[in-house]
Amino acid sequence: MNQSASRPSVSSPQDLLTRLQQHLAQDLEQSVAWFTTEMPAHYLSSTSADEQALHLEQIHSLRRAQERRLTLIDDATNGKLLAFGEPSRHGLDDVLALIQGHRDQLIHRVELNTSRDRSLFLYAFAYGHAALPAGVDLAAHRTQILTAVCAQDHACSLTAARFLDAVDQGYLARSSVQRVVRHIRAWTQLGAHDDVRVVVEEMHDGTHTTRLLLAAAGASPWPVLGHVARVLARYRLALARGYLDLVPAAGVNDSGRALIATVYVTTADGQPLHGELLSAVAQDLAAARRPQADVLMARYRDGTFELDQLDALRAAVACAGYLLAPDFPYLDVPEVGNDLIATQPDFARSLVGLIEARFHPTRHTDAATWQDQQQRVASFAANLDSAAGRAVADALLHVVTAMQLTNLYVPGRLGVSFKLDPALLPNARFVHVPFGVLFFHGPHARGFHIRFRASARGGLRVLIPRGPGPYQRARDGLLREVYDLAWAQQLKNKDIPEGGSKCIALVEPGAEADAAVRQVTDSLIDLLLPPAAMPTVIAAHGAAREADLIFLGPDENMTPARIEWVAARALSRGLPHAATLMSSKPGSGINHKEFGVTSEGIFRWLTVVLPLIGIPAEREYTVKITGGPDGDVGGNLLKIIQREHGARARIVAIADGTGAAYDPAGLDWTELLRLVSEAKGIAAFAPAKLSTAPEARVVPATDKAGEAFRNSLHNTVAADVFLPCGGRPYTINDGNWREFLRADGTPNARAMIEGANIFITAAARQNLEDAGLIVIKDSSANKGGVICSSYEVLAGLVLSDAEFIALKPSYVREVVALIGERADSEAQALISAWTRRHRRVRLSDLSQLISEAINRVNALIEGAIAAHLDDPDLIATWQRHLRAHCPPSLVAGFAARLAARIPRAHRIAILSKRLASRMVYGEGLTWCATYLDTATPAQAWDVLSTYLDAETQMHDLAERLRTLLPERDRALLPMLTAGAQRELVRRALGQETGGYEPGGQQP
Repeated sequence: MNQSASRPSVSSPQDLLTRLQQHLAQDLEQSVAWFTTEMPAHYLSSTSADEQALHLEQIHSLRRAQERRLTLIDDATNGKLLAFGEPSRHGLDDVLALIQGHRDQLIHRVELNTSRDRSLFLYAFAYGHAALPAGVDLAAHRTQILTAVCAQDHACSLTAARFLDAVDQGYLARSSVQRVVRHIRAWTQLGAHDDVRVVVEEMHDGTHTTRLLLAAAGASPWPVLGHVARVLARYRLALARGYLDLVPAAGVNDSGRALIATVYVTTADGQPLHGELLSAVAQDLAAARRPQADVLMARYRDGTFELDQLDALRAAVACAGYLLAPDFPYLDVPEVGNDLIATQPDFARSLVGLIEARFHPTRHTDAATWQDQQQRVASFAANLDSAAGRAVADALLHVVTAMQLTNLYVPGRLGVSFKLDPALLPNARFVHVPFGVLFFHGPHARGFHIRFRASARGGLRVLIPRGPGPYQRARDGLLREVYDLAWAQQLKNKDIPEGGSKCIALVEPGAEADAAVRQVTDSLIDLLLPPAAMPTVIAAHGAAREADLIFLGPDENMTPARIEWVAARALSRGLPHAATLMSSKPGSGINHKEFGVTSEGIFRWLTVVLPLIGIPAEREYTVKITGGPDGDVGGNLLKIIQREHGARARIVAIADGTGAAYDPAGLDWTELLRLVSEAKGIAAFAPAKLSTAPEARVVPATDKAGEAFRNSLHNTVAADVFLPCGGRPYTINDGNWREFLRADGTPNARAMIEGANIFITAAARQNLEDAGLIVIKDSSANKGGVICSSYEVLAGLVLSDAEFIALKPSYVREVVALIGERADSEAQALISAWTRRHRRVRLSDLSQLISEAINRVNALIEGAIAAHLDDPDLIATWQRHLRAHCPPSLVAGFAARLAARIPRAHRIAILSKRLASRMVYGEGLTWCATYLDTATPAQAWDVLSTYLDAETQMHDLAERLRTLLPERDRALLPMLTAGAQRELVRRALGQETGGYEPGGQQP
């Protein structure tokens, strides 16, 4: 056999090349034919030929290889991330998970295209600006757009032109007139920073698609895309194409961004969306402002729960954690709670059903039906197999049962808010029962607001942890911190009509502080708006709900911009007395940092304390401070000390968030004031300004050694006076207070004036006082800011913004003077009580007794004042006290408005607190205990009316004597009249005949 004849012929290279070219050309022709036939018409008309060629090259490669995996390519030439995949295998959420590592890139445009035959999608995420297509007359295009959207409306044209100037010009050139007009119209409806608008339209172009347009102000692309992807997945919607474009913010003065996302979708079987399905999809898309990406979202995608249901369950689990933590320190409540929701969906839905049966505006039931339902849920929870599950289920049921209001059914809400029965807080850990407890939860923050009176004032604090560890510590201690700060505020607010409160927003990991403030504040406003303005917030079972009067103020991390946003939001949403929700506003408010109002009060206490520790006038003294020169309290206190005492005061040590500085010779005043004026922390202190003392140093807290030096400085440096003006709660606590002592057991300062709230625990304070430290408690020292805020509220009730701004210079001076008077009144009462007790009691205990006595007397007489406010023979008395409470310029120019514009309840609170504080400060703890501690309401009115009668007699007598006595003797009048008034009251109440049984004597 001829073996050579059986061998195949060897092809030449040219023959192989020809065959390969023919084969590839045939394949490429098929790909091109498919590409031009199946890719969406909008894609083909709006994408340049060069980009189409690049895309086709990749698509051809994928088709030939029959590649079914997601493929990601970075098209650096055009500044886009390109994702290719098969729609039947992968959705938009899969693509977003794939490009997780690229999310730090700022994308400004997204193009989502699916082939007509649904065999392939091409998603493009643009991070670079698109080049202008050749031959486009952009000026003419703009003119057509402006004419179409605005006709001849000049104001509209100016607004639309701003949009056209700011958007990516490549987007503009490739978009039809109708498309841009549609975007501008949706964009102009975004009146506020967090507005969301969803526009639905069925297409009539033969594609059977429904267009869903979502416009969102202040949103970021990645969270919104993730939210859209989850909605599409839940409802099994087929995405034909979609686009997302970043555009300028709608507000003229807003430098932020908005976005417009448009998706063209069909049902799984290729039909447009109708009826309940369309309504549900649109409603879920509108929740784009509160996207969540936790494990529970799988239960949304699979249809087990709705978004609102998951929001409620997340909030309930978070709140339950605060109830369980003390008794179950090792129980991971979020993990157990999430597992419970996933594995016991019927129980979880029953919990949500309880909320709905009580608070849904149209589907609530009666109380009896709800009670039966609640018992069934409780029985189910008690029979769960797991002990951890039973504990968490029981806590969840307690949270739901304690709810008194919720914003869960408010359209467009930014988060969840619950008003809770204060009895939910275990009395063993929270001895003083609050008047009200609010809980907030959402994607950007969690928080509490606690208040101790119906009308309450306290700061809004923003906690921004720097890492997982600090976040967990802040989260676990959140309720305790809010409660303790609110109670400290209640004691501190003894001089003003509002009770004490505190609100804290804890920023969630990865969230922005601005978004956290907006979420918590807006959720609070949801509950404060009156029923007519907020019909979707109802009391239990549709009962009438009471109005809450809550006032906020500046606190940690509340920047001027955040303060302004809160005030503007309250106004835009129509909150009654919106001007009073947030104090310290620029312009129409009194900014605490600008005017140093808190520090003015602390300085008055410094002048009181120095003689107590043996430092007479003009003698030099030393000070150590926590809280930096860039802070409200610390910075302003430095300015005031230098202004009033100059070189007499040596600031030997300062520690703040940035670091610490120490100089035994005293830190250079010029350098300190430079840091104050430039709002810089102590780490920016120039080392060249230190003395030659070998111990002098500036240490930034940039490493563990720097942090250790900073954190221990208040313990290691000795000074005459310690002024904590900043620092985390309980920096000095039950476990470390001994570090503040010298080797001989004496404190390393002679006095401490607490300029920061709850800087020290009660036990640590008492131990240090017993060791010889003189302490002025926070509720006495740190009340200047709340007094100022209260007077800002008063001005907001009486004056317009323009009137206040015109009056502001004199008004602020008078408020600062009133802060000094309040500090002096308390100081005189406190030191007198201490002296009468031979200094054998703690000053801090007396301070607390004074605060509690004022609040107790106030509670006794407030109802009596309300009952007699309109008595004809008392109108002049009430008017005199109301005017005496007000700054003189307010009385001089607007006296007639006081009764007309100050709400009745607030006038009663002003009178009640003024008289209660005057009684305690002027007459003393023993006097108040004698006449009021055991008094019935009727007896309380007898005491008050007798006190007022005697006061009126002495007031009239003093006016007559003032005209008779020579100038040199008039200074005796206050002492004479005060003593006489006290004697008149004693005789009128028949104390000498046993007419009143004295209460328990104060120590």
